[in-house]
Amino acid sequence: MRPIQLCIPLLSFACAVDLNVGGSTPSPDATGPDDALAGNLSPIRYDDTDLADTAEQEDSDTAADDVDTDAPNGQTCTPDEWVASNFSFPPDALSCSGAQIVRFDAVQGLWVGLVHCGGTAMRIYLSATETGPYLPALDVAGNGQDHCELIDPTFTIPNEDDITSGGCTACATSVNLPLEGVSGWYRAFFGEAFTYVDTTGPWSWQTSRIDCATDPAVCVP
Repeated sequence: MRPIQLCIPLLSFACAVDLNVGGSTPSPDATGPDDALAGNLSPIRYDDTDLADTAEQEDSDTAADDVDTDAPNGQTCTPDEWVASNFSFPPDALSCSGAQIVRFDAVQGLWVGLVHCGGTAMRIYLSATETGPYLPALDVAGNGQDHCELIDPTFTIPNEDDITSGGCTACATSVNLPLEGVSGWYRAFFGEAFTYVDTTGPWSWQTSRIDCATDPAVCVP
């Protein structure tokens, strides 16, 4: 667009100024009498810029408003983490009534349920599903010494008859409890998979209260 010149008699300095309609504003490097007019025009340019910035900011704010800020940001527990969960189990002479926690053991493909018996001693129960039934973990070559593997993944036991042989000097079992004529999950040695038995035979299907010298961390959903 062609610049428009305004020449006003007796105000000769105005004739040196081009008012560009839709064009650029005076250079910020101008000197002399034009400075005053340039100073008056400059805010128009910067105001235009500020308006653009404001519009962009408003667009940004609108986009931010579209974000679902109501989405839950609490902790989410995974199946392999211990969570507080009450479950039923068949009572016996070594049953406990403390807090209960469960987790899924991917190695065994079973749900592990623990019942606190005081301190770090536990009774261990197993289930094929999260909702149960939870049945006692049994040992047919001992009374559960190797079962600490279900509670502490770092546990090891070179000597199946000595629960402390892998370095857990504070680990311990209670008295043996043979469970006859009941359902349960059994194995003989460390690292083996547990097998379901519908009805146990005499004597060798044993369990105990297990102290693995650890209190598992519980995830809070």
